[in-house]
Amino acid sequence: MVTVETNKSSYKAKSIVLAPGAWSSAVLKPLGLNLPLEVWRINVCYWKIKNPTDFQDMPVFIDYSGTHHIYGLPCLEYPGHMKICYHIGNNHIDPELRDAEAGGRQNDIEILKTFVQDHFPGLESQPSIIETCIYTTTPDDGPVLDVHPVYPNIVIGCGFSGHGFKLAPVVGQILSDLASGKAPSFDISHNRISRFNIQNSRL
Repeated sequence: MVTVETNKSSYKAKSIVLAPGAWSSAVLKPLGLNLPLEVWRINVCYWKIKNPTDFQDMPVFIDYSGTHHIYGLPCLEYPGHMKICYHIGNNHIDPELRDAEAGGRQNDIEILKTFVQDHFPGLESQPSIIETCIYTTTPDDGPVLDVHPVYPNIVIGCGFSGHGFKLAPVVGQILSDLASGKAPSFDISHNRISRFNIQNSRL
């Protein structure tokens, strides 16, 4: 049985699923787990299309050809804008300070500006909209989908390395299987905590 204490009440259940996102380390360390997680702040940039009729059939892409991993999406979120972003973070943060001013955060934007100028002359060379998101990454960029090595009724999903939203349906099924004590519907051998070869402790 798992008990969760909050400032309002106490809750009991046979199992619990923990998916704490950027706060995974803070949540899991008191449970005896020290996973190799890093939290990055990523700039999310939208580039205005010069001719509204261009890029109507633009596919999703990711460019691994150089040292920088850059991906792009068609204009879905902001009309008339393509989303082109730097996939690798260069700004490690405390998630509690995600909105604090970040020194050097323009480095990736300069890389993106050069990329857009070289490959997308149909886009404005400066991003019109800049937002931020947070990645919680693992050393191999694969998520952690597993049960606690000592307490199997604690199910853990974290470290999605920027892919969590895209994988949500299958991740939900896997975590549900684990929480229900069932064999996972998919092979998660490469997502197990044991792959990190870390020392964990009991509560």
